[in-house]
Amino acid sequence: MRRKHPWLCMATVWFGVMAVAWSVDRGDVPAKELPASPFKQRQAARPFPQGLHWINTARPIDLAALHGKFVLLDFWTLGCINCMHIIPELHKLEQAWPGELVVIGVHSAKFAREKQSKSIEEAVLRYRIEHPVVNDADFAIWNSYGVQAWPSLVLIDPEGYAVWGHSGEVTFEQVDTLLKKAAPFYRAQGR
Repeated sequence: MRRKHPWLCMATVWFGVMAVAWSVDRGDVPAKELPASPFKQRQAARPFPQGLHWINTARPIDLAALHGKFVLLDFWTLGCINCMHIIPELHKLEQAWPGELVVIGVHSAKFAREKQSKSIEEAVLRYRIEHPVVNDADFAIWNSYGVQAWPSLVLIDPEGYAVWGHSGEVTFEQVDTLLKKAAPFYRAQGR
């Protein structure tokens, strides 16, 4: 009788677990067996503090008013090249998901000069950012979402829960795939 290697047994178990997780993610499980949400972890989204300066919007955004839509928070700073790389990806997402996705830029400055709203307004014009941007000069929003790096993204679901986060650059395809998996669940719920 041949003796099995312990690492082979562990690898078999790991791949089996991943195959089950993958089939659930793909939606292969009948609807009655699906979890209440397509996301494993959900945390109530934190409202934006009062008194912050907003760009590209007539008035401050209230997250509660956006229930029924996905909200993608983009934590960036104007001196971050990686932040600039994802601006076209965000624009593609806005075009692909009109009426269902709202992108909000959260500018959390790395340097003192970047905290000035005038500098942020100039960057918004220079990079042709069309979505609302809030000046988070004191890192209030940054800290409330536990962000630690530029760029970072946080996705809020149509029910008002933060459900996904990512640090570093991201592509249109990564977020689009995530939204395509989640949107049918929320549409079925009437969200």
